[in-house]
Amino acid sequence: MTSPLPGEFFHPDPSKVTVVTSTRRLARALVRTFDEEQIAAGRQAWEALDILPWDAWVDRSWRRLREGARWEECQALSDEQEAVLWELAARESGPVLDRLLMPAQIAREALRAWRLVENYGVPSGDLQRAGGPETRQLLQIADRVESTLRQEGWRSRNSRLRDLTGSGRLGSLGPTRLVLAGFDELTPTQDLLISALRDTGVDVVKLPAPAVDSAVYGLACADPSVELEQLALAARGWLEKNPQARIGIVMADLEQRRREIAEILEDVLTPERLLPGSAIQGRAWDISLGPPLSDWPIVDTAIRALSLAIRPGSFSEISLLLRSPFVGASLTEAGSRGLLDRDLRSAGVQQLDLGELSTRLESGRTSGAPVPDLAARLSRLAELVRSMPGTAAPDRWAGLFGEMLKVLGWPGERPLDSAEYQCRMKWQQLLATLAATGIVSGRVTASACLDRLRRLAADTSFQPEGAPAPIQVLGLLETPGLTFDALWIAGFHHQAWPRPVRPNALIPARIQRRYRMPRAAPDLELQFAKGRTETLCRAAGEVVFSWPEQLDDESLRPSPLLRHLPGWPSPSEPRTKPADRMLGHMPMETLNDNGLQAWTAGKKVTRGSYLVKDMSACPFRAQARARLDAGSLEQPRPGISAMDSGAVAHLALQALWEDWRDSESLACLNEDQLIDQVRTAVRQACQRILPGRSPMDQTLRELETARTIDRLVCLLAQDRGRAAFAAVRIEKSTEREFAGVRFRLQADRVDKLADGSLLLIDYKTGSVNLRDWHGERPRDPQLPFYALMFAETAERIGGLAYGCLRTGEEGYIGLAAVEISGTGIRNISQVRSPPNDAAGWDQALSAWERNLETLVGNFAAGDARVDPRRMSEDCRFCDLSPLCRRHELVAAGVLRDE
Repeated sequence: MTSPLPGEFFHPDPSKVTVVTSTRRLARALVRTFDEEQIAAGRQAWEALDILPWDAWVDRSWRRLREGARWEECQALSDEQEAVLWELAARESGPVLDRLLMPAQIAREALRAWRLVENYGVPSGDLQRAGGPETRQLLQIADRVESTLRQEGWRSRNSRLRDLTGSGRLGSLGPTRLVLAGFDELTPTQDLLISALRDTGVDVVKLPAPAVDSAVYGLACADPSVELEQLALAARGWLEKNPQARIGIVMADLEQRRREIAEILEDVLTPERLLPGSAIQGRAWDISLGPPLSDWPIVDTAIRALSLAIRPGSFSEISLLLRSPFVGASLTEAGSRGLLDRDLRSAGVQQLDLGELSTRLESGRTSGAPVPDLAARLSRLAELVRSMPGTAAPDRWAGLFGEMLKVLGWPGERPLDSAEYQCRMKWQQLLATLAATGIVSGRVTASACLDRLRRLAADTSFQPEGAPAPIQVLGLLETPGLTFDALWIAGFHHQAWPRPVRPNALIPARIQRRYRMPRAAPDLELQFAKGRTETLCRAAGEVVFSWPEQLDDESLRPSPLLRHLPGWPSPSEPRTKPADRMLGHMPMETLNDNGLQAWTAGKKVTRGSYLVKDMSACPFRAQARARLDAGSLEQPRPGISAMDSGAVAHLALQALWEDWRDSESLACLNEDQLIDQVRTAVRQACQRILPGRSPMDQTLRELETARTIDRLVCLLAQDRGRAAFAAVRIEKSTEREFAGVRFRLQADRVDKLADGSLLLIDYKTGSVNLRDWHGERPRDPQLPFYALMFAETAERIGGLAYGCLRTGEEGYIGLAAVEISGTGIRNISQVRSPPNDAAGWDQALSAWERNLETLVGNFAAGDARVDPRRMSEDCRFCDLSPLCRRHELVAAGVLRDE
């Protein structure tokens, strides 16, 4: 990337020449070009040229002007300070824009609009007469800002420009010659300043646009992804031909596609980065438009930590912080913090701040491995937060924010790479910028100051500095004055070029057209597009314009300004991705490894009857969960989970039946007494299972209490209508061995019936279906499995039943040797479709024993086949697909996708 510097502009005395550029990029390019020319001429030292962008030149000139007595008391506001001033004024403005935008957004749009008004010299009277409510609110905000500027003696960017234009000392402030570079067109206020300079005798000249003998081509691509691939392959080809070449890539929509272009360039130009241990330093390309500073992980962690220190955040924010490498001792305690994350998920924590997390750690309310370093840091942070003032000046908050991050050990214990180190330095500058806003804002709360810091980070683009790269990726507005050896301009379809009209929403459209503001009228955009296209065509020896022919479902055409171009003669063939190339050179091996080492005889499994259910659904799932404890982490969600709702009902019923013990005690209660006892049990269960303290938690707990009381009363109504029974086992666990595997089981309730047989009951808050007990691989074998395990006792199992607690379906449903009147528990010999076509209860038990013994025996033998019972059902919500790789098995024809 170069820009020519004709020598005649700098004679006879280069020290009296200043070059003012339209962009910072062009200023850097001119400095680099000048330095390279001096080196090529054999010089070892030379006087640097005075080259700087327009805004920097205006600020420097104003500071020189301020040195005079007239301006000594004036202070220039930075862009950030000016933005805060506009935000304060916007908060006091009328309600028109408040309905649509937050004050900070209103201020941003109003400031952008007002700079257009001032740059193009629009009188306030014209705006007042032609504008609607939005324009009148803009004028109100601007009046407040201008009034404050006058009262405080502050100077905004535009008022500094006016000061310079109206000063009679311009000729004494700077050079005798001013060279303008990269300006397609000056705004009226810029024109006024340049005219004033000329009137004082300054020689103002315009650096001509570079003109290179070039071959210009066009290329239509199937879609945007193909277009990116073509430009990346072309850049690689140009670089291979000439490693010293300077290549430009111009994107019409760079801001939206920055990540895509970075990924394709890395894939095409440095595929070796994919290899483990790659030590490549630097890249062959540089993207001008860096992502927001807030998007960099090291800064994101800092903002997230500060936010969680002063106010509660979602669990996902806490989780990211726990797993971040930018917190002290993150490597030392990585495993323990991962377990802490898991515990918080299991506890259903949805909102938390770092102070509450510190309290949890100190009270031992987490069951994971200890995290002493994190606990100590959080404790010190909590003390610091408690000592903070309610309001303070931004410079005080900036210092406290830095102190809080230091307590947390930010930016972590591992060495920072170059990009992270530069991010850290930029963050320190951002804190200084935040501190400087105090002159405008005065005292603010910590929360308000942090919000401002977050906006500053989001509005600050950041690109780490590095060695100059041969490939430069630019936005459309950054190209004036630059030349390359080869140039590719992408995205120039008929909808993007000329750019669509997009007038400012706060300025009347007819005012924008009258004063010829940017993006205000089609003829202006056409004129701009023609001029910029002509400049691009002369900016390199080989120039390629490209466009996609399809975007989503829409067909696209080339820009009407490009229809005359000949087709590019060197389009690249579709590439093979590096991973595919590596796989293509390696012979594929197939290994059918469906068996694991046999389960140790008599060894206990941790998942109880869930192992049998998993084995029935898929042998691989059972082995993965039992042997690897594999499974996804829980995701806390708002409201009361189905698991917690079921736990409340189970705990309440347990307390009730432990008190009653038999149906006679229940029958002695009248309706009011029953409801009172159920209410007490449910409330105690809710206090234990749902301990949230926020008003929302309390409201949800009250609703869950009322709902659970109604459901339990309905279920107990059936118990009151049954023949006499006794609850002999209530939520008691037992251990049994079955098919060589030891299980720990816990039946919700076991009733002893009048004939001495046992009825096994499992409470369910969801839907139930007795057909889930059918087949060699039953969907829900829990109760049949319990029947087999309890059958080893001397007492006979006489029936199985679900205690259904689903709203509207409360009651018992099940099968037994004898029907239990008043419930949905039926005689198995009288149902139309008994499990496994059993003729009676004993036959059903025998069939279940055969089927379940086979399943458990296969597990014990190490059967780990990926063999879902029914893929559409059993794999739909399974979280082990990345482990079993069923999608690959389906693609290979090993599994049949239903």
